[in-house]
Amino acid sequence: EHLIRNYTMTGASAQTSTIHVLKDIDFEVEKGEFVAIMGKSGCGKSTFLKLLGMIERPTAGAIYFDGMDTEELWKDELADIRRRRIGFVFQDFYLLDSLTSGITPPAMILDKADSQVMKEIAELAGRFGIDHLLLKAPYELSGGEKQRAAICRALINDPELILADEPTGNLDSRSGQIVMDALKEINEDMHKTIIMVTHDPYLPA
Repeated sequence: EHLIRNYTMTGASAQTSTIHVLKDIDFEVEKGEFVAIMGKSGCGKSTFLKLLGMIERPTAGAIYFDGMDTEELWKDELADIRRRRIGFVFQDFYLLDSLTSGITPPAMILDKADSQVMKEIAELAGRFGIDHLLLKAPYELSGGEKQRAAICRALINDPELILADEPTGNLDSRSGQIVMDALKEINEDMHKTIIMVTHDPYLPA
């Protein structure tokens, strides 16, 4: 079953000239796959991921999510898919320093009970080895710990799809390996579909 299909997409225009960021793309991902998209910095990888995550819309072509043409969906329908069915992992973490560990925001959006949220956070944090850090603020964590917290945040609503934008880009090789191991576990053991973009041809396997 196709989770995402994507055709011929072009970027937005700058002033009077048009910049074709992405063009003539035919791309499919099956449920349960782990797909890595590689390319040099500035080639449009992050734009591509934003289009797949329905954060931005293509100026041409079509993107299908689980058989649905996303161009036919209302903004609130797209927001609901992003909130419930897609988890995002970013290079710069984007944890909220005002919240311990920074994991809770997606769960708060879904109005889960506090006890349920804390139980799920504890289970995920334990799974990825950061349960002893839950009372620390994000600024007290190392880069690798922040990224594992960000992965937990992406998983808290049990999404089907994880979109990871350069998840090891700001990490040393050891931390990068830990994060890659976590992503592989998410794919193999939790059966999540993962689409990851990277510029690093030596990314830990």
